[in-house]
Amino acid sequence: MPIYYRAPDLVVSHRSIDVTITVRRAYALSELTDLHIVAPVRPGVTGPRLLGVSSLAGALVTVPVIGPMSQMLMLVVVGLQVAAACACLRVRSRPAWQLRAWYRGEPVRLYESGDRRTFDAVCRAVARAREYDADQRLE
Repeated sequence: MPIYYRAPDLVVSHRSIDVTITVRRAYALSELTDLHIVAPVRPGVTGPRLLGVSSLAGALVTVPVIGPMSQMLMLVVVGLQVAAACACLRVRSRPAWQLRAWYRGEPVRLYESGDRRTFDAVCRAVARAREYDADQRLE
């Protein structure tokens, strides 16, 4: 039984793709249709960035409102707002490639990885397994 790829969360053999996300699930290669790659889309991460910009705007409003009453309170509030802004503006999304297919009439995600090299190795393994499966059916 040829094994084309083996990892803790995925095994690609000549007959099936065994995926472990929360439970182990085996997908027969002969029953997979419309196998395709979903390339990552780099979203603008607008949510966290918008929060960061609004936090900086809030810091500018805090100075004239709280400043005359208590400078220490103003410094603490502005410091917290600037720290929140820095945390929100540093958020980076990691792109993830997905291998998807239809299995018995339902869409399934076979594999997902943020590491391009690993994802390419899995795709090559699946391609070799499908070629082997097609050759065996011809004989």
